[in-house]
Amino acid sequence: LLGDDPERASLAAEILAATDGQKSAEVLSAGLRHSSPDVRLTVARGLSRNTQFVGEALAEHACHEPEPVVRRACVRALRACANPERSALTTLEQLSSDPDPEVAAAAQVGVLVWTLEGEELGNALLPFLSPSESPARLREALFVLDADSIEARGMQSTLSFILERGDPEARITAAFAVIRAGALSLLPDVVRLLKDPRTAPPVARALVDLTLADGTPASASGPDTLAASLSRIASRMARESVAPPAEALVLRLLQHSDVDIRRSATQALGQSVR
Repeated sequence: LLGDDPERASLAAEILAATDGQKSAEVLSAGLRHSSPDVRLTVARGLSRNTQFVGEALAEHACHEPEPVVRRACVRALRACANPERSALTTLEQLSSDPDPEVAAAAQVGVLVWTLEGEELGNALLPFLSPSESPARLREALFVLDADSIEARGMQSTLSFILERGDPEARITAAFAVIRAGALSLLPDVVRLLKDPRTAPPVARALVDLTLADGTPASASGPDTLAASLSRIASRMARESVAPPAEALVLRLLQHSDVDIRRSATQALGQSVR
């Protein structure tokens, strides 16, 4: 990890990052001292999984890291910590005025994530999602939206606007936020992104991955689960010949554990081949 070869050091960091536990996190954090910024970036990203064990060390390093992209990765790792140390929060407050706008935006959002929750957090994030805001602030706010904060008043209409009129990167990030938060009412807006070649590939992958992650049987909990909604949307897409993303989504839905969803997917597949 601390050797002279950056490629070998990065590989060691990736292996350690894939291993849970305090010992792995402590060893991985030593990589923050590597001379290569690429290695330090890999280490910072890997530490986001085990920040609870090394948050203080990561916070101390973030303030002295010379490369903005690594500082931002450190901030995001600290932001992901469930029970932050006071020193970590102090670091985020300090980096909120970082000369690099992307680092500053990530830290500002991090302070909000640690001090607010639910709809209060959503209300505080709304100004970051304004069309006049910088792409960095918008992106960082979208990264942290969850099922509770997305319920803030005005949040879903704001996301709908971004999904319809934002630039491609903003629309893709907003789509990920909607999928992650399970906002069923906004799924049709997300699916429309499959018609744009600039946004279709990553959105299609996210929707396909979602269908197997949602394990709640539709027949047990009614028609308003993510997978059930996606099966209905996929059926409409198939009739409108929105392919190949529609076909990928339908094929994944055919593997779902719920019989009603598989039946709906079968019907959608039939529509797509007529």
